[in-house]
Amino acid sequence: MPLLSGIVNSLKRREISKFVQTLMQEPIPKLADRLILLYLSRGIPIFPTPADLQRFRSMGMTEADVEPHSIYVLHYQKGNEVALIQMMEAAERKGDRALWSALNMHCHTNLATSYDGYDTLIRAMWDRLLKGADEVEGTWYRKSPDHAVPDSPGLTGSAFLKNPRTITPHFLLPDSPISRQLEERRKLAQAFGISLP
Repeated sequence: MPLLSGIVNSLKRREISKFVQTLMQEPIPKLADRLILLYLSRGIPIFPTPADLQRFRSMGMTEADVEPHSIYVLHYQKGNEVALIQMMEAAERKGDRALWSALNMHCHTNLATSYDGYDTLIRAMWDRLLKGADEVEGTWYRKSPDHAVPDSPGLTGSAFLKNPRTITPHFLLPDSPISRQLEERRKLAQAFGISLP
């Protein structure tokens, strides 16, 4: 099994490397488009799923009860790439190429939390994507005549427009509140004998 895992990781690293090379050739406005897609998709819940929410409701819980324990796409952590791949497959079945593309970038990013050897590639990918940060506001307004920017977990749309770099993955930032929150969850689960990835 380790041989297969090594082959898959090698292929995935090659795929991401090729993607980074593609990003290097893209004009800045296209990078801004990608940042907007990343922002719009970062708040998609990984947990709870709609089925989970229905089950929790049947147990008398409300969405407000579940919210503090929710895991979103923006919570890059070990193992989330499985759910991201399932979401990508669903987006592909629906023909939603933009969502598939955004989830693919999130999946690439998440691999750096699950496996060794991705850090440099993912940092290069985000360094290049963030070159489009100064164009985000103009790009958004061209695409959305009503100028409404939806909020995302922990980030308002207006804050994103003012500083698109706020969507930089938490594990690439020193002392990130999201990283601290995820670590606290892990410790709490561990204290109750629950194993998290």
